[in-house]
Amino acid sequence: MVVALQHADLTSLNKTIEFDKTTMEKLNKSNCDQCLDRIKILNTKAIEAQKEGNDENAYFFYMRTCEIAMLLSRKDRFKNMPPTKQKLAHEILRRSIENANQIQETLKNRYEAKEQERQANLVHKVTNETSHATAPIKQPSVSEFIKQTKISPRDLIRSLQNTEPAKSALIVDFREKRDSIIQYTRKNFITVVNVPASFIHKGLIFNNLCQQMPINDRTILCQLAKYDLIVLMEENDPLYGKNGDLEMGSKALILTEALYTYNPAYKPKHRPIVMEGGFRNWQRQYPVYTTEAVKEEELDPDSQAASFEIRIAKLQANYGIDFREAMGPVSYPSIPDLDSLLIDKPKEVPYRTATPSTISSGIDLPKVKYPPALDLNPRQSRRDVPQEIFDEQKPQLPALTRDNKPTFEIGDYRPIDKGIPQIDRSTKPAVPVLGGNRFEDRPPSAPITSVPCAPTTPQLDRTKKPTGPQRDPRMEGALIKAYQTTISRLEASGGRNENPGQVGLYNLGNTCFVSATLQCLFQTPFLNHFFCGANFLSCIGPHTKLNTGGLMAAVYSGLSDVVWGGRVKQIRPEYFLKVFSQINPYFSDGSQHDAQEFMINLLDALHEDTNRVAKPIPLDTNYTGGQKIVAESEDYIQRYKKYAESPISNIFDTHRVYELSCRTCERTSVTFEKWRMLSLEVRSRLEDCFGAHFCDERLEGEEMWECPSCKCKRSAIRKARIWSLPPVLIIHLMRFSMTDGGYVKNADPVYFERTLDVSPWLHPSSPQKKKRYVLYGVTNHRGSLNSGHYTAITQHRIDQSWVRYDDESATRVSTNAFDASAAFILFYKKEDV
Repeated sequence: MVVALQHADLTSLNKTIEFDKTTMEKLNKSNCDQCLDRIKILNTKAIEAQKEGNDENAYFFYMRTCEIAMLLSRKDRFKNMPPTKQKLAHEILRRSIENANQIQETLKNRYEAKEQERQANLVHKVTNETSHATAPIKQPSVSEFIKQTKISPRDLIRSLQNTEPAKSALIVDFREKRDSIIQYTRKNFITVVNVPASFIHKGLIFNNLCQQMPINDRTILCQLAKYDLIVLMEENDPLYGKNGDLEMGSKALILTEALYTYNPAYKPKHRPIVMEGGFRNWQRQYPVYTTEAVKEEELDPDSQAASFEIRIAKLQANYGIDFREAMGPVSYPSIPDLDSLLIDKPKEVPYRTATPSTISSGIDLPKVKYPPALDLNPRQSRRDVPQEIFDEQKPQLPALTRDNKPTFEIGDYRPIDKGIPQIDRSTKPAVPVLGGNRFEDRPPSAPITSVPCAPTTPQLDRTKKPTGPQRDPRMEGALIKAYQTTISRLEASGGRNENPGQVGLYNLGNTCFVSATLQCLFQTPFLNHFFCGANFLSCIGPHTKLNTGGLMAAVYSGLSDVVWGGRVKQIRPEYFLKVFSQINPYFSDGSQHDAQEFMINLLDALHEDTNRVAKPIPLDTNYTGGQKIVAESEDYIQRYKKYAESPISNIFDTHRVYELSCRTCERTSVTFEKWRMLSLEVRSRLEDCFGAHFCDERLEGEEMWECPSCKCKRSAIRKARIWSLPPVLIIHLMRFSMTDGGYVKNADPVYFERTLDVSPWLHPSSPQKKKRYVLYGVTNHRGSLNSGHYTAITQHRIDQSWVRYDDESATRVSTNAFDASAAFILFYKKEDV
């Protein structure tokens, strides 16, 4: 909540900050310790005032802190104070100056806006005929505009500032050009997200819109439900029909339907409304909150205003390469059918190779000198890793002893193409193999006694002739450097790990949401096959504005390889988090975040890095349904593969179908869409959660459907069903909801079984055959969002034991360790995976 201003301008406020003569005399006579104590008290008051939204008080206390701190530094005995106290005084002074300058700019804007409103109110001044008293002006509230179709900029600001508890709005700017932009200083009130007008086309649904947006902006769109108002903004007023509603086929209506009607997972609280008069009206009413758009090349890459592409360019520059220049069009191998990667007993067969596998990417690259492979010493700190590891020289692979041991091939996976050695099933080993080393014949619960080799340098198959334009070899070297840098930066706690794949992750300060998520992904079928040192290079797709050019894939592959390398018990994933936070600064503030949001962002980043579609064809997912639905689904799948395809989409994506039926003319419309995670409202049992999610809905009131036949809003029935299922099904239990400006958690127990049959929620015409899943991981959450804690329980991919992960702690547990009240994300895999 923001406290109302008490002063007219900064000049008036600054006069109150000045010390009177008596106070200055007391301060001059005070000793250094007394001055330092006063500084700490004032600084604490300033911080508290800032948290309460009292800008004037915060500014007052920060400025007084600065005055006394500078007086202290001028005292003769200041140099005799202990170094720790001197450092503390200097640090408080530095922070106070920074905060005071920032608040000063905010106050300037608020005072200007206050003066503009004062002048505007004079126009509406009402004089009582008898007393000539000014009648009070009623201030609008958010609730007044919820059911309206438009809102003026002035009403928007007033309604947000005068409502308790505090409300918030998201402005969706979908103008063709943005020479000037909104710059509203109170971001807790108003957030702005830019949606290019070119993204808005007939048949648009929310999910397809998200896929076109930069990864960091997807986070904002997936939080629509937390905002009290969603406001759509064009340059001027949108087009309206004769009945006063948005014109059929207009971009404003298409975007409204995509955000509200065709958005079952992240649906906003209320139907979006438009900004009356568009941006031009905002500019007229609030010029103080308008600024010229800064050119991309002039932006600081670390600023919040910097685009995704600018931040990624800076990140890539750390490796001495411009990926946008280095990455040309390349022919890529087809992504294998995941079922073809399975053999008889996949759960007993390992992931990793002990020697570098030959990768065929369908091209013949020129020779490039790679940095040598790292031999991770558990006692070697990341600070001790010599810089020479990145010098351009031929890799020196760690020596391995393989006396009387079988040559390792791909293990539980069939080859991606002919460049990977074939599995000889006639000589299939009788015991599992991990990283080229045998396990002893032991019960499943016994510890793994042998240690796999360290991660190895990715290699490329240079025996084939090119089948298309070549990828610049500099990019390959840069990605290998990123992969090895990740490995070199991971700090070991000491000692070898008896259980590869069972590694704790240190909490680096509110990072348990990262650790718990990663532990479940490390045990996910297929994922470690694609994202490992042996294979990730062959999966990298063409560089686009939406991906990192393979950097995220390289860094995640390095992290995964260390976890499965068998050399460490605990690691500090600092470098991984550094790279990820540069990709999405939303997670860089050191606060606790939603594990579900982190996982979606990570999987999206990996998907974009390995998306083999360079120029996606706009996807219209609307069909007529009925008896044509099977043929329409096949058409949709073919179109979708020209829109996006990656190992991530093949592993995780569920395709669902929504059927709308007009209750007046019975016109039907069918929409197909994919989801990487199934978000369900909390019910007592998991089956009840599914039932509530897939129940038929009657669309009435503001939710009525714009029927194409009736050409107006009509009551309709909407049915949602599953059309096709992925090998891995992730279920998110929606325990957090936004209420009165804050998140509230639903801690009711949700009981779930280790097996799941999704047959009741499949569409009757679905060709899906395999419908049963088994549980292999759970992310748990206890406490509130801001002060809670995440842990994970997963089933080890090799020995099938269950392990509980609590940051750096990894402890084997029984199958009775699940907590129905704490379960937050459930990970299921198909029975035969």
